[in-house]
Order: sequence, then C-alpha cells, then structure tokens
Amino acid sequence: MIVSVLFVSSLVLCTQLLTAQNVTCEDGKDNLISLGECQPFGLLKAFNARSLRFFSYDRNMKPMCHTSFGVKRPALQFPGFLKIDNRSTLTMLDALEPENTFIHLTMTRTYPYLQWLCLGGFGMSMFSNFCRFNICAIIGTDYCNFISRPGVYNSSNIPDRFNHTIRLPPLQVDSFLASLFEGNYRIEAHFVASLEERACVSLPADGSLHITTAVGSPF
Repeated sequence: MIVSVLFVSSLVLCTQLLTAQNVTCEDGKDNLISLGECQPFGLLKAFNARSLRFFSYDRNMKPMCHTSFGVKRPALQFPGFLKIDNRSTLTMLDALEPENTFIHLTMTRTYPYLQWLCLGGFGMSMFSNFCRFNICAIIGTDYCNFISRPGVYNSSNIPDRFNHTIRLPPLQVDSFLASLFEGNYRIEAHFVASLEERACVSLPADGSLHITTAVGSPF
C-alpha cells in the first residue's frame, strides 16, 4: 500500500514538473467549456444543453486554463467559478422537478493515469456527497425555476438580475491529497429523478478538462 501511494505521488509530481498552469489564459477563449452528449446513449431526454457554454475561473475570478505538453485546454479549480456564456441557449423539452432531481457524476481521470473518482453518483476515490447532489445546490434557485417548465431560454428572456455565476465548492483535502486529485478528466453529469435518468451531458464536449484544487481556501 505504501509503495503504491509513493508510486502514484511520484508519478503526479513528475507530471506537474512537465506541465504548467497557463498564466496567460485568454478570457472568453482559453477558458471556454462546451457541453456534449453522454456516450453510448447520446439521449438528452428532458433538455438540449448542447448550446450551453461556460467560462471557468479560479477562486480569485481569474480565467482558468492549462497547458499540458503543448496542448492548451480549459481547467476547473475547486473552489472556483463557472460563468454561463450569455450566448448560450437552454431548450427544456420536458419539465423537471428541481427538488427531486439529482446530478450523479461519473468522473474519469484520463491522465496521468486512469482512475474513476465518481461512478454513477457513487464515490470510488472521492466523497459520495461530491459525486451526487441536488441540481439546485449548484445552479441556484433562479435557474431551478426555469427547468421546472418546458421552453427555450437565452439572453433574450432571462432577466438581468439572474446570477449567471456558479460557485464550485472547496474540497476538504490536505495538500497531499490535493496533489493526487490534480489531473485531466472526462465528466458525465447524469440527471436523475425518482430513480429515472432524465438527461445526461458530458463535460467538456470533446477532449478532457484539467482539474485542480486550491488548498487553504477562505470559503
């Protein structure tokens, strides 16, 4: 066990030496995250979110992206923020009951090694409350009211008073676990209501997303 932990930590350390956080990330371009369809099902039953896009920011609201071996990709930091692109469109094909709709994450590390942090809403190497949560806890009350009825929603009919920023929570981990958490991931968000999957989106639409955590966050 000790040998395995030392091997993994050494692998992560070597990777971090070969990769670097991109401090010249261009806001609105390098931190742009698009949503895609989950595979193999590819069915968006309750809504069409393929026109939803987000910009990612760190806990200080600086744009987040990452360069790994010369390839630039958007990044997420926990804690951090996602801001909804005002050019986005959400099409609700069917109403959801926000209070009964939960997001079940499948979160797969693709680099520096293959690992499941979450699988179908259950924590494999992460806390289960990180992998499964009520949808309103992440998108807020304003947007929860929208998903409760069918319709097409965009900047033309969403009030300016709405908060378009989603806060990503801090992770209760120490610096050692934080270093093991960092890597490139594929994320699937399964929307489940009354044990029935109503929709599923992948994050990002293609490729992978670099995820890191800030230890010692004040919030």
